[in-house]
Amino acid sequence: MDSNPGYPFEEKIMNIKTPAIILVLAITALTALPGPYIRSAHAVPQAVVPTTFSPFGPATETLILQYYSDFGVMFNSFQAGQIDVTDWPAFPANVLCSTTNDPNCYQTYPDFFLGAQQSEYGIFQLDENHHVGLFGTPQLQARALPSASLGAVSSPAGCSAGFASLTVTLFNTETGQIVKDSLNNMTITGPQTFTTMDSGAKAGTGANGIYVFPCTPTTILTGNYVVSNYEYLSCTPQTPAPCTITLGSGTANTVQFNSAWNSPSTQKLTTGGIQIHQAINHLLNKQEYVAARFAGLAKCDDMFAPPSQGLGTGDCTAGDNQPHTLSVLTADCAAHSWLTLAQCTAAYTGQSTPQSYRLNDTAVHPADLWWAKQGSTVGVIQGYPSVQDIRAACDYLVAAGFVVTGGNSATDCLSVANSSTGSQAAFPNGRPGYAHLVTSSQVVFYIRTDPNRRGFGQIIADGLNYLFGTANSGATLGAAPTNVACAINYGSQSLPNPPGCTPAYYTIGAIAGIIFGDGFTPDGWGLYTGGYNLTPTPDHLYALRHSQFASIQCGGPGADFPNNYAFYCDPEADTYSAAGEFAPVGRSDMALLALVKAGIRGTLAPAEDPVYSRITQTVALKSWDWQSTNPLHSSLSNARGFGFQAGSSGGFWSLLNMRCNPNYTPGSVAYACGGGTSGIIRRAESQDTDNLSPYQATTVWDFDVIDMVWDSMLALNPSVGPSVGGSVHEQFIDWMTTTHTSNFNPTEICTVPGGASAIGCTTQIWHLRPDLKFHDNPSHSVTAADVVFSIISMRDVPSAIFAPSVANVASAIALDPSTVQVKLIHQSTFYEGNIGGVPILPVSIWGPLCTGTNGVIGGPGNQCGDINYDPMASGKMVGSGSFVCNNVNTGVVGGSCSQNGDGSIGTQVVSFGGKITLHRNHNYMRCCTDVTNTALQKLSWSDKNNDGVDNILDVADIAFHFGQADTYWNSAQNSLAPPVGTDPARVDIGEVATVAFYFGSGIITPFTVSGQSALVSTDPQIDPYFCPTSGC
Repeated sequence: MDSNPGYPFEEKIMNIKTPAIILVLAITALTALPGPYIRSAHAVPQAVVPTTFSPFGPATETLILQYYSDFGVMFNSFQAGQIDVTDWPAFPANVLCSTTNDPNCYQTYPDFFLGAQQSEYGIFQLDENHHVGLFGTPQLQARALPSASLGAVSSPAGCSAGFASLTVTLFNTETGQIVKDSLNNMTITGPQTFTTMDSGAKAGTGANGIYVFPCTPTTILTGNYVVSNYEYLSCTPQTPAPCTITLGSGTANTVQFNSAWNSPSTQKLTTGGIQIHQAINHLLNKQEYVAARFAGLAKCDDMFAPPSQGLGTGDCTAGDNQPHTLSVLTADCAAHSWLTLAQCTAAYTGQSTPQSYRLNDTAVHPADLWWAKQGSTVGVIQGYPSVQDIRAACDYLVAAGFVVTGGNSATDCLSVANSSTGSQAAFPNGRPGYAHLVTSSQVVFYIRTDPNRRGFGQIIADGLNYLFGTANSGATLGAAPTNVACAINYGSQSLPNPPGCTPAYYTIGAIAGIIFGDGFTPDGWGLYTGGYNLTPTPDHLYALRHSQFASIQCGGPGADFPNNYAFYCDPEADTYSAAGEFAPVGRSDMALLALVKAGIRGTLAPAEDPVYSRITQTVALKSWDWQSTNPLHSSLSNARGFGFQAGSSGGFWSLLNMRCNPNYTPGSVAYACGGGTSGIIRRAESQDTDNLSPYQATTVWDFDVIDMVWDSMLALNPSVGPSVGGSVHEQFIDWMTTTHTSNFNPTEICTVPGGASAIGCTTQIWHLRPDLKFHDNPSHSVTAADVVFSIISMRDVPSAIFAPSVANVASAIALDPSTVQVKLIHQSTFYEGNIGGVPILPVSIWGPLCTGTNGVIGGPGNQCGDINYDPMASGKMVGSGSFVCNNVNTGVVGGSCSQNGDGSIGTQVVSFGGKITLHRNHNYMRCCTDVTNTALQKLSWSDKNNDGVDNILDVADIAFHFGQADTYWNSAQNSLAPPVGTDPARVDIGEVATVAFYFGSGIITPFTVSGQSALVSTDPQIDPYFCPTSGC
């Protein structure tokens, strides 16, 4: 089902069914705002009215996922009528057009439905591997894990007898400085418990690092107290003594709390590594690149969070007026001694919209630069660095230890910058012998085939090749020595290799294992043009960047596909992101502020170079559109932040709800639903699948399949999301559950196996619906044991995408066959979606696969942790989701349901010409509106008053009519009722038992059909059997 915490896109995805993260290899999401009906002579630019969705389905019998291995090929096939719904945002050229009767113009073509614009919950960036030595320079160094303690205590007389006061100064032993943080709180726990904030922040004069627990009004009783704080390192529950203070009667106590970064990382960033990344960030004028490349259909990102998440800073889009603060921007100034602080500040304040690491915002075209020939070849319009930024990049590289040759000195960056001037027309053969920096090591750079990513990747590659004396990919050499044929090695497909100087560009299938499967082999790449499908909340700054998710390289648990595949192991960023992840429930403001700090830290000590987030529109055949009806009915779901792209909430809800509109006649039969074949959806997949195991999958194309086969306990309303300032309005539907609750106990101690302990635990209780069935057998019910196994195995294998969602699970147990208890360390506003978004797998099938030779889940030799294990070829594609994978030859449930381009049975890797065929699950607890005697019909009938849940009102009503004739409850007298009774004359035990069976289950729980608790943007026909199309 569609759910997860904030993870993958085209490469990586954060699951979005419920919130998670997915790699956008083209990434734990929400639906969108479609618009007014426009007559069939035009497409429907959904600008005003949102599409609706129905919390049940599937509405169509067969789902065929067709693979094209290329975005352009996919869109050409769509235009030819071979696809019902695309999987990727339309190209700007197909949207920014006005020609009529032209299938190349989606905006006007009458047989195409173009979704409303969505500011995506996704981001594209330059990924920078922090483990490998960049140009031979180490980026990580060993870190000794610190411990917290209290310093010497001063206890002069102060308070009245029996009471005491305490003043604590917070000190970071790793920086050697007092911590001045207005977000942090200090707590003392003993005979009483008190919490206070920084005294300077409380007074409004600015944080001063001093926390005061006064005699009055706190009236602290004497005794032993453990001192701890919210954000920085504290003592563990097992060893509280170093942080324990005795407060004597009538004393005024003062102590220094010797803390540190709150991080488990065994590594930290090197100064030289930071400087190299700062240099690289000066090589891309991303604001100008984005403006020229997307013509207004993308945002310029200056922090690793898309503007759609509403953080209010780090947006470098012209006119948005939400850039980094001046203090963040001018942190760059100290590195450039040729500028005074005033001059450098003016360079930033003088820009129309400032961008970090950019001193001059002039648009520079590849033709303007003799060393940018490859940029011209691949169609870059603008975005190359200015002369000033070339010099600034050189400054950082000199500071990192590189030397200049061919100039006036080893630090002569002015000559390097001056040598960069001159157009391709003026210097057709380049400027051989130019001044440059010297390296003896290459950097391996994998650039994607996607034109947008290829463009910014080539700009950076050209800049680095120029700086290190191998301009134009080694065709023009600078002054001696040039110790490498080219500074940039374009990867495994660049031949000959070595030296790898021929530019090469890669599909997701070609690089997934190299980039994402690097947990134990981290040095196979240096730079990569990456992308993520995220969620409405910015907690990806924890899930994708915290050191514990960098496999064993920074002291975390081993993982082949680590979420932090770039190995950004920075204890300072860990501290801020963990503070955001574990902010108190109900304090989303604290979570946001802490995560913003993590994002800013990733700018100052670059984790990556964020580039853009698209303003997207996705397209499908008009034959599937029900937006023109009144009232609006569900079909295509233009999810907020996604449209209906692959692996997103919009993709999930669209494939669940899509139903052909019999009242629409296309101009050509090619544009009819299913190409004229009824009962099928032809879903485009523009890139190959890589891995269909829920433990190893990372791409949105992987999850387009996974989300249909495996359900999760919660589902996220696709039409809600963040407002300005980052507050998020989310609606999680009880999808596989009747109810779920959460409670935080601040004094309970719980421990993650083999990991951290915490004082303060969250206890969740999940009650499963009674009608959940796995695909392989109608008697194979989903039980609490399956849920427990799924949560624990995702933690212990671990899962490539879901590991951050379950990393803080201390325990999960079955209280009874339908009730699950989950305990997590700390508390978090994100826990509901994290656990509710885990895909539920049958323990009977996957349990043996995930168990190692030592009998332990995740132990040595377990197949779930094997990146080469193929659940499709093995016939293990068995879930409880809305579609079933049947073997294409035998029909056996579990697969293989994939076929190769030649029609032969396939594996989990499906490429050009291949397809995956899924069939509607008639035993699904929410299927099917056009079929009788289903779980959905029984529940709809049980909910007589149509309030969305079978509750005590319904049970009392049927009990009152038991043994009597009744035109509603007696199924023999009600043609719309399921045939569950045996007595044609009166209400019998069969009918009563059915209502009792579904007691507590609902279609939209915990929401209502109207009022303040209403589930928004639903199709008004919330009961498809007993409500008219206009709603009940």
